[in-house]
Amino acid sequence: MGEVTLVNFLDKRILDEQSVQAIGEQLFSLVDDLSRKQLLLNFGNVEYFSSPVLGMLATLNKKVKAAGGRLTVCNLDPQLNELLRLLGLAGNEDDPDEGLGGVVSRLKPPKPSGGQSGALYPPPPESP
Repeated sequence: MGEVTLVNFLDKRILDEQSVQAIGEQLFSLVDDLSRKQLLLNFGNVEYFSSPVLGMLATLNKKVKAAGGRLTVCNLDPQLNELLRLLGLAGNEDDPDEGLGGVVSRLKPPKPSGGQSGALYPPPPESP
């Protein structure tokens, strides 16, 4: 399977478009610039995210698949997990390709296999 890159989200809410865009750019860079193919996104701290996150996850999943890898999300709030599943963005561990997006969803993260991990922070607020 290769090295897994673990990404921990630290914010409880991912709401504004600027934050979503910054997070997306960082995640896309993992695939495009650092050739990471196995991403594990830990949403354990996240209680809510806005709809642009769904689009960002769908785009990220396409990038990861095109690179021959797999995107896995874990520790999603049950309501967020159900939303991903209903929108066809997530399968499950038993049938990862169940959803159109094929993102695997796990309740508990597997141990990363020596890959690098990082945390994504929202950009600092712009001063007036």
